[in-house]
Amino acid sequence: PTAFSTRSFTYPHLDYGTLDYLGHGFVSGLIQLNNYCFQVQARDLAGNQSGWAPALSPPCGQVVNNTTPGTPLNLTASYYSTTSGMPSTLDGKVQLNWDDLKVNTVGTSLSGDPNSIGGATILRDLAGYNVYRDSTSAFTTATVIKTPLDVPVGTEAVQDTVTSCKDFFYKVSAVDLCGTEGARSAIVTGRANTLYTPEAPTGVSATRLDPNTMRVQWTAVTANTATPTPLPITVEQYKIYRALGATSLSPSDPSLTYALVGTATPTTTPPTYDDNILSIKNNLKTEAAFYKVSALDYCPNESAQSDGASATCVFNGTIVQSPANNASGGGDVTISLAISGGTDPSYVGRVHITKDSDGSVALDNTFASITSTPSTVTWSSTDTGIFTIYWEIENNRGCIASLTTKYTRTNNLPCQLAASGATLTPSSGSPKTNKLGLNLKNTYTKGLDINQITVTWTNPGTRHIGEIQLPTGTSFCGPGANKLSPAVCTPSFLAPQITACATNGTLNIWDASVAGETITLKYNFTDTTGLAGACTFCVSPAQAITVSTSGSCP
Repeated sequence: PTAFSTRSFTYPHLDYGTLDYLGHGFVSGLIQLNNYCFQVQARDLAGNQSGWAPALSPPCGQVVNNTTPGTPLNLTASYYSTTSGMPSTLDGKVQLNWDDLKVNTVGTSLSGDPNSIGGATILRDLAGYNVYRDSTSAFTTATVIKTPLDVPVGTEAVQDTVTSCKDFFYKVSAVDLCGTEGARSAIVTGRANTLYTPEAPTGVSATRLDPNTMRVQWTAVTANTATPTPLPITVEQYKIYRALGATSLSPSDPSLTYALVGTATPTTTPPTYDDNILSIKNNLKTEAAFYKVSALDYCPNESAQSDGASATCVFNGTIVQSPANNASGGGDVTISLAISGGTDPSYVGRVHITKDSDGSVALDNTFASITSTPSTVTWSSTDTGIFTIYWEIENNRGCIASLTTKYTRTNNLPCQLAASGATLTPSSGSPKTNKLGLNLKNTYTKGLDINQITVTWTNPGTRHIGEIQLPTGTSFCGPGANKLSPAVCTPSFLAPQITACATNGTLNIWDASVAGETITLKYNFTDTTGLAGACTFCVSPAQAITVSTSGSCP
């Protein structure tokens, strides 16, 4: 043979209490479907041994598994409806016992096997037992709670840690070394009881899941309050308590009143509970939710409540709003709201404006979608005074970012023009004339009449503005105005109007070069309702345009 191994067997030997003189042995550990050949020798107590027999052509066979373990009998389970008579070793546990399984099923027994019990082949390859548990007697959702690794051959008893004061249902099956499992035993009912309450849950947290749901999470309780050493237990139920209070409060603040909102039987790890917060949704705009959790068995023993946890709401992004805080102006004010750095799936927005003097609502507007591109609404009013603007953006989870700004409404318009495309020609040298052209855009909701243009340059000297055109090609003042810096020009005829959202070109013409100087352009205007305003633009020597808020340029 290419490989050779030996096994020793006592003679005679016992099989489940029966003395066996037939001279045979059970060889374990062979590989399924492999072929093996066998020889036998005799050995006495003095160590003398015979030769191997048969010397030639030993019998050979293939390893197959044709037998199935029988069914374990007389399964019992401890049942304590009260703690009376319950041993301390079974606190929170069910004790299971059954008879040692000795045989395979009759239907799969080997023909010609001289050793059998009741016509069934002796079970020589038992690996151990599977223990099944279900919470209903229908036993349709049973799970394996113990395997042959937990209940090996020679073990016919086990304890199962379960939640107390609830019926559980059990069956047991045998598994052989090839993994073949026999039929399950008859069903039995067990119940544990306890002298102790569960420990309080730990690791409680709460996070906003969506606009109407807060997800509470904690660490599962696995021990009771027995002293000096807590005992392992299983907990299926938890009670969830909630309080509302100021966002500045600690979860342990004595002013908080925690009320029961639900009982959870979680199946996840770690355990969670989804709290419906529809009834307090509006409160959460100004207050915080706090949570505590307790563990509960079915007796019912309830643990102490956990430490409290303040619910969190994750909001990604920063509010970008216009007008800025403490801005002022009159007429139609463009209210603009956007999100910067927003990574949440979606956002909605709201702007609420009230007058400080009487609390009246000047504007309340909701934006169905907020992105990095500003969403706008026009605040039209002739009212004056100080107003409070509440800005709010809510993400898909219902988490809110907000801020409050002030705005002073006056009878004057803020700057409503935008300037671009400044070009000085020629840009250098000593030309006889110098021309500065640029574009003016009306960013307002109404047409703007340009009533006056004032042009200033860094070094006044003896250079003159000869003409200002607005729009380009149409004289605003001049030609031949010949105005020194600061050159104040009013329209020769009617004030030209730049219509809402339109862009007009304008041209300033000097009688000498102004290259290398900073030029200040101030435009006074009125809208179609008669409200007045002004814009001041600074044009650098490189023709870069900036807006001056002070009315002058450096």
